[in-house]
Amino acid sequence: KFMPDGEGIVYSTLLGGNSTDLSTGFGLDAAGNAYVVGWTYSADFPVRNAFQPTLRGFPNTFVTKLNATGSDLLYSTFFGGTGGSDLGTDIAVDASGNAYITGDTASTDFPVTPGALRTTHVRLQNPAADRDGFVAKLNTNLSGASSLVYSTFCDVHAPFSNSIDIDPSGNAYVTAEARVQKLNSSGSAVLYSFTLPDAAANITTGHHTTDVTVDSDGQAYV
Repeated sequence: KFMPDGEGIVYSTLLGGNSTDLSTGFGLDAAGNAYVVGWTYSADFPVRNAFQPTLRGFPNTFVTKLNATGSDLLYSTFFGGTGGSDLGTDIAVDASGNAYITGDTASTDFPVTPGALRTTHVRLQNPAADRDGFVAKLNTNLSGASSLVYSTFCDVHAPFSNSIDIDPSGNAYVTAEARVQKLNSSGSAVLYSFTLPDAAANITTGHHTTDVTVDSDGQAYV
C-alpha cells in the first residue's frame, strides 16, 4: 500500500509458502481490507479461518483477506479440487465484504454448491475436454455453514474465466476468452451471455477479453 503521493509505503508484506505462489487478482472493501486471489503449489501456504485448510491439487486457488494495516490475516484458504490444476484469476468485493472469485479448473471434484448454475464439470460431459471456468462467492468472514455462498462451473464453451466484477445487486459479470456472461446474485442462472464479434478469429490469434468493470447502472465495460 502506497502513500497518496506515491513517495512512501504504508505497508508491504510477503504472502506465500515454500513453493510457487502467484497472485492474479486484488480487491478492497470500504474498510480498506485487502483481498487477494491467485494459485499456489505450497502445502504450507498460510491459512486462517479456512473453508479448505489443506492443499488438494497442484496448484489450488487461494483466497486471502488482510486487515487494513496489512499486519494480520482475517482469513486465508485454499480453494479447489484434486484434478491437478485450479487457477484463480480475479476477485471482486461487494459492499458487504463478500468476495467473488473466478478462474478455471481441471478438477471434476471442484467444490460446487447445490442449486448452482452448473454442478457438473465439462470433463464428465465430454471426456475429451479438460478445463472449466468457475465463479464462487465467499461470505465476508469465511465463517459458518454459509461461508461458501455459492460456487458453480461456467459455460462449457468458455473456459479460462479471467475477470469478474459485481453490480450493486450482487450480479456477477465474468469474461472468458471472447465471451461475456452475467450471473444472477445467487449464482443459479445466466441473465445474459454473448460472444464478442469475430470471436473465433480472436481466440485463434490469442486475442481474449482480459478485464471487466461494471458501473452503478449495471453496464459492463470489457
